Amino acid sequence: MRSRRFVMALWAVLFCLPALPGGAQEDPYREKRQAMVRDQIAGEGISDPRVLAAMREVPRHLLVPVEYRPRAYDPRPLPIGKGRILREGSAVALLSFGARLPECLAAAEQLAGFGLPATVADARFAKPLDMDLLRRLARSHEVLVTVEEGSSGGFGAMVLQALAREGLLDRGLKVRTLHLPDRFIEQNKPQAMYAEAGLDTAGIVAAVFAALGKDIGGAEVVRLA
Repeated sequence: MRSRRFVMALWAVLFCLPALPGGAQEDPYREKRQAMVRDQIAGEGISDPRVLAAMREVPRHLLVPVEYRPRAYDPRPLPIGKGRILREGSAVALLSFGARLPECLAAAEQLAGFGLPATVADARFAKPLDMDLLRRLARSHEVLVTVEEGSSGGFGAMVLQALAREGLLDRGLKVRTLHLPDRFIEQNKPQAMYAEAGLDTAGIVAAVFAALGKDIGGAEVVRLA
């Protein structure tokens, strides 16, 4: 029963992945995957043919960050708890956790137009937090905004606690945590619901201006041509 559940879970992962290019010759990791099944799984005594068949098809390299793909089938654990920076800025840091990353990148483009170069980081993990990334963002920016689709007390709260524990809030860092509000949002199109929650591009930009105490409609920030 346990092995059957395992196989079903593996196939569930497969079904959720985007379509892969057809043909074994187009899969550069196929040989590594077959070797992993032979040496690390069957070689350790697992013999259920359904498990082995499923593992021969699971594209493990698509389930890890791009930089870890060459090691996806190695006999060692993959590193966890590390985020990444997608865009470098100096004034504002936008730290995304989850699916709001495209909105953060779009907000950074708008902020650059207002003379506010923004760093965009993808946290990837909430536990463990990437403390090296948090320290870097906190020490080199005036404003830090976390963006998540979670509720109050979630990722943003964990970031605040970590920053407070390390004394990174003591030098005037302005922090805002954007998350779903603790109230009912009427059913609507997703874009409209995100906008009402302040989790769209405009909401992120507005949060940055609010943290700086500036009016986005005023002339306190000089807009670049």
